[in-house]
Amino acid sequence: MSISPSLHAKACLVFGILSSLAVVSHADTLKNRTAEAYSSAGIRDGKDFPGLIDLCDLSKRLIVAGQRESDPARPRPERSTREALPPLPPMRVFDNLFFVGNRQVSAWLLGTDNGYFLIDAMNSDRQSKSIISAGILTLGLNPEKIKYIVITHGHGDHYGGQNYIATTYGARVAMSEADWQLLEDPAQRIENPNWGPRPLRDIVVKDGEVLQIPGTDIRILETPGHTPGTISLIFKVDDKGVRHTAALWGGTGFNFGPDDVKLRQYAGSAARMGEIAAKQGVDVFLSNHPNRDSSIEKMARLNSRGLNDPHPFVMGPSALKAFSVLEQCALAQAARVESDTQ
Repeated sequence: MSISPSLHAKACLVFGILSSLAVVSHADTLKNRTAEAYSSAGIRDGKDFPGLIDLCDLSKRLIVAGQRESDPARPRPERSTREALPPLPPMRVFDNLFFVGNRQVSAWLLGTDNGYFLIDAMNSDRQSKSIISAGILTLGLNPEKIKYIVITHGHGDHYGGQNYIATTYGARVAMSEADWQLLEDPAQRIENPNWGPRPLRDIVVKDGEVLQIPGTDIRILETPGHTPGTISLIFKVDDKGVRHTAALWGGTGFNFGPDDVKLRQYAGSAARMGEIAAKQGVDVFLSNHPNRDSSIEKMARLNSRGLNDPHPFVMGPSALKAFSVLEQCALAQAARVESDTQ
């Protein structure tokens, strides 16, 4: 059944109005709140984002990335327990978007036979060979068509496997200037023996820039906070030929200690991303960790999806609430830090 152009235009108009309301409805109430009020608002908006609401936990210690402090009240899962879980198989999530990561960290392949973007490269060359490359082959795709590795931020669980992909398939590595500098500065970068080698400076992407492969575009947005040069992405995805717009948030955790300035920077990035996402008609929210965007659960539902069932990753205007959760949780933690230092 075809949809008339006039009905399609009306539907787009309604979606745009709902999208704008979803982002700005709370704007007037985000002033002079207590940490508890921000936290409650974030948790309320996060009912569809269970992987994000722990950011609003005001009892959680704010540590610095690379520090392995233990919290007796929240013991880290045992590695053996995590490794006992079955691996995630590679999956075609949309017509042009494929999951090739594991339970801890995502790697997304975006594109067509004309060429692919690989969004993040996991921890190590071993993983990029045995999980990313092997997963691409399992899906019947050609890893030699990877044109760009887009690194969302300069932590090794996202760049650590880039060397294998870049040297084996000739892919270029793209990252923001601020995070190239982060990796080039021994005082800033984080070292971990489990991570593969740092990439050598290659492509510098800038805010608002669009990377293109024939048939596939990625819009780059600088969203500093998680790292100085975290980038988030907006791109089109197709479900059985129906087009949707996805936003991938490039850095989630508050991993820089009790720093109210960075927390407010993070909140500002989330607010701006939400505004841009609303204008772009984003209806799919993605992360680079599958526990953050519920990819594991959604892929399980996708695997058993009936012919007429909705796509589990497509959320409509509700997808935009993720950015409200991120903003309000960051503001909650900032208010908490400021209160603790008074």
